[in-house]
Amino acid sequence: KNLAVTDLGSPFLDLRTGTPLLVIPFIYRNDAGAQDYGAEAALDFDFSKRWKLRGTYSWLKMNVHPYPMAPPNLGNLPAGFAGLLNNIFSGPSAAVLAQIANFNPSAATAEGGAPENQAGLRSYFNLTQNIMFDNSVYYVGGLRGRNIPAYVRLDSRLAWKINRKLEASLVGQNLLSPHHLEFGNVDQVVGTQVPRSILGRVIWSF
Repeated sequence: KNLAVTDLGSPFLDLRTGTPLLVIPFIYRNDAGAQDYGAEAALDFDFSKRWKLRGTYSWLKMNVHPYPMAPPNLGNLPAGFAGLLNNIFSGPSAAVLAQIANFNPSAATAEGGAPENQAGLRSYFNLTQNIMFDNSVYYVGGLRGRNIPAYVRLDSRLAWKINRKLEASLVGQNLLSPHHLEFGNVDQVVGTQVPRSILGRVIWSF
């Protein structure tokens, strides 16, 4: 109950600076509700002292109540400016205004902002007493509210335990593709693609 959501207020022109400034207010209110439920499962299996597997799975179902939202009201603008705005905001700008008018983060955006299904499988394998070769593969479902497709990720690590205090390793992340999106643009946050990466690491414990 009382979840924070964003309502779109009526746009207006601010003339205090001398240059007309179109203000489109977004109002944060605690007027939404939701029922979310899901399940998780994990299984560990030891093939031997040298090889272990761990599998995980999670399922999430989100139900966010839609809430009333006030569309832009050009009637609140000073006389004569409504027609001026219609002339100025044409073409791509008009499409942007239409997108703002249909802004509703509570339903499709919120419900589709988290993956419904996720699964992972990790393999821990000791080639020798001091050399480890570990691999992890993950499946992450798509984000419907962000237009982000599902993806599969593979990480690998080859480590050498030099002694009790020193360990060196070679790590590869996101090895199956050059890059992929994990999150989209929302609330002034720009989604960036996660690249494939390979790095070396030295750990000294003391």
